[in-house]
Amino acid sequence: MKTKKLLIGTSLITMLTTGAVGAVTPIQNASAHDISANQVSTQYTATDTTQTNTQKTENSEVSSSSKGTAIYQAALSQVGAIQDCTMLVTNALKAVGINYHNWPIGYMSLGTVVSASEAQPGDLIYYANGGTGYAHIAVYAGNGKAVHGGWLGNQTVVDTANVGSGAVYIRVK
Repeated sequence: MKTKKLLIGTSLITMLTTGAVGAVTPIQNASAHDISANQVSTQYTATDTTQTNTQKTENSEVSSSSKGTAIYQAALSQVGAIQDCTMLVTNALKAVGINYHNWPIGYMSLGTVVSASEAQPGDLIYYANGGTGYAHIAVYAGNGKAVHGGWLGNQTVVDTANVGSGAVYIRVK
């Protein structure tokens, strides 16, 4: 098991550019953030836990509504975790067998765009500007709410879905 030290910004997780997804554990308290020039950074220790999965997942076998429910429940189970928005969504997608990590806009490639009125819990919401001048990705929770990572010092919270600008709802295929 290799251990790497990383610096994670608002929407950047450098460890995952290699495709390896492992456990991420904060080594500083949430109050130990370095805030300057509208950037929030926290130092983390990441442990590579690459494993081979011999089980095949056929995404087409899971209906849209049950897939959405699983994504929403997995996102909700992370409330209180210290992580950015992309890590929240990456972890939630694992619940339906999707191993994917990217910048917020990259998640749009995982599904089809639906209108806000058609959105269901578990749909992803991409924001061109998540309210802080940066792109953002969240999981729709229904009733105008969403599960957001990277809030209030990189916390995962349930809050309004109406943040920032440019909200695009994505139904994961």
